[in-house]
Amino acid sequence: MRYELRNATGSALATSTAYTNQAFTAGQTRGYTSAFTLPTSLSAGTYRVDTLVYTADWSQTLLYRNDTTFTAN
Repeated sequence: MRYELRNATGSALATSTAYTNQAFTAGQTRGYTSAFTLPTSLSAGTYRVDTLVYTADWSQTLLYRNDTTFTAN
């Protein structure tokens, strides 16, 4: 699993450290945190955090969510 920070056009600006070797059972939830350092050159605007979950060997994407946004001023 990893998180990506993207701008309004969808370009990736930063990628978090990947969480590897995670095993889940049906219905199980976990919380994860990631910290991004926003560059001072970042323009004001709306940005998106994408969540990606892969198979253990990274060959297949199991989940791709891009519904988390925030505004930088």
